[in-house]
Formats: sequence, C-alpha cells, structure tokens
Amino acid sequence: RQEVFRHSNVGGIIVAGRELPVQDVVRSSDFSYVTDMANGGLRPDILGFIGLPLLAEHEITLDYQQRRMSLHRLDRDGRALIAHVDPRDVVVVMPFRRGEGPQQHLPFTDVDIAGLRFEALLDNGTLGDLALTPEAADALRAAGTLRPDACGQSLQGLRVQGVAVNAGTPVVRDSTTNSMRLGYNLLRHYRSVWNYRHGTVTLLRPKGPSAPPAC
Repeated sequence: RQEVFRHSNVGGIIVAGRELPVQDVVRSSDFSYVTDMANGGLRPDILGFIGLPLLAEHEITLDYQQRRMSLHRLDRDGRALIAHVDPRDVVVVMPFRRGEGPQQHLPFTDVDIAGLRFEALLDNGTLGDLALTPEAADALRAAGTLRPDACGQSLQGLRVQGVAVNAGTPVVRDSTTNSMRLGYNLLRHYRSVWNYRHGTVTLLRPKGPSAPPAC
C-alpha cells in the first residue's frame, strides 16, 4: 500500500538555478525505498521526481553523453520557440500514442524486431526490458537476434518506423504477450527530443565520436 498526499500552495521549485512554475497541486508519498541502496535503490539522497506535469509544456532534449536535460519553450502550435534540431542529425521520428486508464500519461509506440511487431513503452525512467512469449523467444534466439552482451542481451534487427536503431535489453522476461520498454537501453545511444504536445520522440545522432555511456 502506498499513500499519496496532495499539497497546494507549495511555491516555486528551483532547478539548475532557475525557478519553474508549479502546477496547482504537488503530490508526495513515501518513496524511501528508492534510497535503499542495498536493494536496488537509485541513490541515497533523492528527494523526488520531476515528471510530466512540469515538463509537458516544453520540448525536452535528453543527452546521456553530456549528462544534460534541456527544456525548450513552445509556441501556441507546440513547436519550440527557438529551433535547436539540425535536420541532418535526425535518425528517426517516433510517433507515440497515450495509454488508457491509469496509463493515459504514458507514451507507447510500435517497433519491429526481426519481423515481429511489438508495442513498446517509451520510458526514460527505466533501464528497459523485453517480454516475450516462449514462441517469440525461441524464434528470436534461433535467428540470432538476441545475443548475450555486457549489458544483458543485444537486439539485432530492431526497427522503428522502418529505421534500424541501436538498443539492447538488460532483462528478458517470460510473458503471455510480446512487449518491451525502451528507456536507457535505447536512449544512451542517442540524443532524444520529447514533445508531448505533438506526440513524438525524435532520436538524434550523438554529438562527437565518444562511446555511449556504460550499462
């Protein structure tokens, strides 16, 4: 059981030296388990999460190589006020749809792995994983699509909108349906631009020749 509390009139939140507007209500709960480093915690001093209510009205650029997240103001049509994407750097534009019910804030897109269609959750708060039926797991391993590597399993033949992309999966789970989560396993290879107003995530080539961050 997790109790969630609603707070009003919290005031401003300062991130990177700049005060950001707060929504009408801020929610809090006991997330102390994310500081439990002996049992998979994220880090011992985390205070909370900056999520969709604060970020939805911006275009967001994530760059894991530079360890930087940039927020870009939008015009009334949902485009960045200042152009910041070089079209020559675009690898693929991934359209996404919202989930239903309690998942209505989550972005889902379609991917293809060696001819098998999957629904994938785009979740920058996860390492990523792959859930397979026994038949799909056998087919992908027989085709050499799933191969062990230093980060878990590499994925050969992963395509989004028909474009081959780099991604692995640290975990492969047994399931009654095929699905996957694309998070750090995909995003560490690219810069990514998130626009919730337009319903797109754009993958950009990384800046410079440096290798992607470690697993």
